[in-house]
Amino acid sequence: MGFLVVALFGFHGVISQDTVWTDTAYLTGDVLVEEGVTLRIDPGTVVLLCGFV
Repeated sequence: MGFLVVALFGFHGVISQDTVWTDTAYLTGDVLVEEGVTLRIDPGTVVLLCGFV
């Protein structure tokens, strides 16, 4: 099983394949991880919620 490795900018939406977040993830809306899919957030990754009130 392979992982998609991403450093994110302005992300929102559906994660439909195994994914690794690194560096900084700027979340600009809802994020849904589909059933059976793995989202791994590496140690040291900063997750920022942008635009949430």
